[in-house]
Amino acid sequence: MTNLTPLKAIKLHCQDCSGDDNPKHCPCKNCPLYVFRLGFNPNAKREVSEEQKEKLLLNLRKRGQND
Repeated sequence: MTNLTPLKAIKLHCQDCSGDDNPKHCPCKNCPLYVFRLGFNPNAKREVSEEQKEKLLLNLRKRGQND
């Protein structure tokens, strides 16, 4: 694979290390890559525009009506 971002490379490594396609249940909690194992940076601040907020709220309301 080419053009791997560091987070995608970490996720692939974690999948290989854990022997599972979903490293969510990785038992190696002391690994320095553990927090990045799902392919995203939990420390990154995510900025959400007002338009995105409105779409999220609309989706939440739709889900609430379907339950």
